[in-house]
Amino acid sequence: SITFGIVRQKKGAIHGLELKGISLAEMLAYNVSPGLEFGDVQSIADGILGVKNDKDFAYVKVYDSSGKGFYSLNSQETIELSQPGSKNEFSPPSNKGILTVSTPIYAHQKRIGHLVLGLSFANVNKEASYSRRIILLTNLGIIFLGILVANYLGNRLTRPILQLRDAVQQLSSGKIGVKVEIENEDEIGILAKAFNQMTDDLKNSREQLIQQEKMASVGQLAAGVAHELNNPLGGILGYSQFALEKITKKPLKDLTGDDIDTYTQYLKDIEHQSQRCKTIVQNLLKFARSSNKVAFDPLDLNSVLKDTLVFIHHQMEMGKVELI
Repeated sequence: SITFGIVRQKKGAIHGLELKGISLAEMLAYNVSPGLEFGDVQSIADGILGVKNDKDFAYVKVYDSSGKGFYSLNSQETIELSQPGSKNEFSPPSNKGILTVSTPIYAHQKRIGHLVLGLSFANVNKEASYSRRIILLTNLGIIFLGILVANYLGNRLTRPILQLRDAVQQLSSGKIGVKVEIENEDEIGILAKAFNQMTDDLKNSREQLIQQEKMASVGQLAAGVAHELNNPLGGILGYSQFALEKITKKPLKDLTGDDIDTYTQYLKDIEHQSQRCKTIVQNLLKFARSSNKVAFDPLDLNSVLKDTLVFIHHQMEMGKVELI
């Protein structure tokens, strides 16, 4: 399409040069007609003088009615017209880039000669070359601008998609709370907004799940602590009730030495179970302050069995259970 436009423009320039040649040739034929009629060379020269300054002018020749050259300006060639035409004629451009226009010369409606005007194609070629450069530069500019626009639009479209892809990858790797910047309110912007809402929901759900897990852990810990404290507290309550029952049934003045020893043992057991409660609470506080490292200490199984027997002695007596 670029080549077609250049060729069409050059054809238009050539056609314009042809029209200009006809107009100049007819004007010159009119100007030199009196001089050719009377054989006055100076009059012909004066009639042609004005066209010398034209930028496309190459040469001009004047022939008489017999076809013999009568006057020539800037022409280095000998042109003989044996049969001059009666109307304007064009000759093919020569190898020097000259367009030749021939037109008859009339005087009193009688053809008295012929004029040949040569116009140069130099300016036409120059303008065509200039037009080619302008068209080429214009098209290069359009292509470059198109590349810039395409690059801009591509970045504008692909950058949010790439950001969304990176955010999805971060989310899949466990980074909750990642956000995508919303630049526009188009389809990509709506998708980014939905992604941000999804990450917010995931973050809230995760926080709620963590809170639920914490509460469940606290519940399990409380249940374990309650179970651990329940045993020694049960022993303390049992010994207290048993001692109170005996004191109620038997006044203090009637107590014997064996009774005092029994009550003393009860109080020791109550003290022992209270120490167990204190140890459980201290271990709980120690666990709350300690790191994730687990420490193991040696344990005397005989002591554990002995403490257990002391702890359940009252229950065994109440249930009339004898340990063999």
